[in-house]
Amino acid sequence: DATKDTFTKSTIPNSNYGSAGYIEVSYTPSPQAYAQAFIQFNLSSIPSNATLNNATLKENFKYPYE
Repeated sequence: DATKDTFTKSTIPNSNYGSAGYIEVSYTPSPQAYAQAFIQFNLSSIPSNATLNNATLKENFKYPYE
């Protein structure tokens, strides 16, 4: 469910951007503002007693975003 992947903005803290179609992560020092991303992964295929020693997250960056 893609709507579980979302981000929040410090300037609009009660908004949820789950239907935006993109994830935003940013920081602006003046005036101080940031966006945080929240990504949910389906780990149901991994046994509950498994130990993960490594994981990789690949990202594509586009700046400025459209």
